[in-house]
Amino acid sequence: MGNLEKVPSVISYSNPSPNQEQQWGRSISPNGITMVHTKLELDVHSTSEELDFILQSLDGMGNLHMQHIKSQGNSPAYTYKTPEQIVTDYLGKVFQHLEGAVGGWGLAFRQQTETDLVITIPTEWLASDRAMNSTYRALTAAGFNTEYFPRLKDVIFVTEPEAAAQYTARFVRSTRGFEFLREGSYFILCDAGGGTVDVVSYRVKKLYPSLELEQIGFPTARRCGSQFINFEFKKWLQKMIGENNYAAIDPNTVMGKITSHVTEGKAMRDLMTKFDNRKKRFTGLKDDVIRLEMPAPLEKLTIHGKVDEGDFVIPPCVNSLQFSF
Repeated sequence: MGNLEKVPSVISYSNPSPNQEQQWGRSISPNGITMVHTKLELDVHSTSEELDFILQSLDGMGNLHMQHIKSQGNSPAYTYKTPEQIVTDYLGKVFQHLEGAVGGWGLAFRQQTETDLVITIPTEWLASDRAMNSTYRALTAAGFNTEYFPRLKDVIFVTEPEAAAQYTARFVRSTRGFEFLREGSYFILCDAGGGTVDVVSYRVKKLYPSLELEQIGFPTARRCGSQFINFEFKKWLQKMIGENNYAAIDPNTVMGKITSHVTEGKAMRDLMTKFDNRKKRFTGLKDDVIRLEMPAPLEKLTIHGKVDEGDFVIPPCVNSLQFSF
C-alpha cells in the first residue's frame, strides 16, 4: 500500500544495446521501440474495432507492398505478432524472471507442492470469453502450466476489484484493527488502474477467525484508466505544436486508438515518463502548473506563446486543455 514502483507491461522487439537490456519492463534499450497497452487489445469490443485493427495493421505493414517488406529486413518496425502472442512473450519474460528469483523451487519441490494459479482480470472481461481465453492461453504458453508445476490444481480467474477488495480489507484490518471494519458494515472499492476503472460494493460478513466479504450488486467497469489521460495529453500536445512537429517525436502514433498495436519510441517514452511522474503529483490547485521539456529533436523548439526553447507549460485549468473524456 506504499504506492510502490510497478513494472511497466511493455516489451520491445528491438535489438538491445551493448548494455544488453532485457527489453521488457524497465530494462529497455535507449532506442528501442516498445509495444504498449497490448493487454487492452485482447478485448475487441465490436466489429468496427476489429476492422479498425485490420486496417491499421495493414497500414503499419505498408499495405503488404513487397518493396516495403524487403526494406524492413529481418527486423520489421511493425511486428507481425498478434496481441495474444505479444502478451505471451511478455509473460514469458516474467516467467523467466520468476524462475531465476525463486531458484529454490527445484523440480522435487514442485513435484511435491500443490499449486493454484490466480489470474486477475478487468471486470468487463467476465462478459468476454475471447479476452479470458486469450489471457489463459498466453499464460500457459509462457510457462505457467503443468509442465513447470506438475501438481497444478486450479486456475482461478478473479476480477481485479475483487482481489483489490480482499487485499485492502486485510490490510486495513491489520493496520487499523477491527474497529475500522465492522461485521454488517459496507464499503465501496474503486480500483482505478491504467486501462480500466472498476467499482464494486461489499458487505463485511465476518471478521473472525477469517475475513469474509459479500459482494453487493454487480461490479461496473469502464475503459477510462490513467492511460486515457496519457492519450488526451498526447492529443493536446499534437494540437499545440502541430502535426509535423509531433511526428518528429511520435512518428508511429495512432492517436487515441487501443485496438491496434500501440508503440512508443525513445523520444515519446522519455516525455511520457516525465509527464507520468508529474501527473501523479498533480494537486488540481490553481497554482499547480506542470512544466515539461521537449525531448530531442525538439529540445530547442520555439513556438510563440506556447513553447520556449523546448520548455512548455500545461495550465492547471482542465478546460484550457480541451480534454474530451
